[in-house]
Order: sequence, then C-alpha cells, then structure tokens
Amino acid sequence: METKLAKKKEEIRGMAQSLQAMTHEAEESRAKYMVLKTRKNKLKTELINRIDHFVRLKATEMLLMLELGFL
Repeated sequence: METKLAKKKEEIRGMAQSLQAMTHEAEESRAKYMVLKTRKNKLKTELINRIDHFVRLKATEMLLMLELGFL
C-alpha cells in the first residue's frame, strides 16, 4: 500500500513540475508576443510617418512645378 502511495505522490510531483514548466513557457511566449507587437507598432508608425513625409514632398514638388509653369 505504501509503495502505491509513494508512486502516486511521485506521479503527482511529476505532473506539478510539468505544469510549472508549461506555465513558464506560456509566460515566455506571452513576453515574446508583447515584444513582437511593440516592434510591429513602432514599424507601422514609422511607415506612416515616411508615407506622410513622401506625400508632403510630392505636394511641394507639384506646387513648384505649377509656379514654374511646367504644369
């Protein structure tokens, strides 16, 4: 009887360690996801800023072309 109890305790201990490892992996995955999400948002903001800058340059170019009579 005691050997069955000891085996059961060891089995439960192993399951608890496995659960702790899975929890740790989930936390790491969540942290990696947050880093990637932050990086994506920064790149998206930079892209929008560059597109905005390009549009302003094109508008300035059009105004210059109109003033110089090329259009």
